[in-house]
Amino acid sequence: MSKTNVLNVGIICFGIVVSTIILNASYSNDYTQAESISEVQKNVGYTLKEYDGKIGIFRGDSDTPYTFVDDVEISYLNEYDRELLKVGIEVSTESELKSLIEDLTS
Repeated sequence: MSKTNVLNVGIICFGIVVSTIILNASYSNDYTQAESISEVQKNVGYTLKEYDGKIGIFRGDSDTPYTFVDDVEISYLNEYDRELLKVGIEVSTESELKSLIEDLTS
């Protein structure tokens, strides 16, 4: 193989390596941005709060509940839970929300 051919093969290999690095860095950056958006969405979460004598379930920082905990009125809860619900109890995930509702209604 002549020096020119060896040089050309080296340049091509170098180009492939650099292109691979650039593509991987670009993909990694997109993945990191997607993770960041996902984290923000997770942190929004839910809030259980007293609303018109019932336990309202709020999404994110909404001022109005999207639904209510059925069959439970605030007046049936102990004083400590009523005070917590006046301020609002925040949770991050739906599983935490379900667990909290179970705790309040049992």
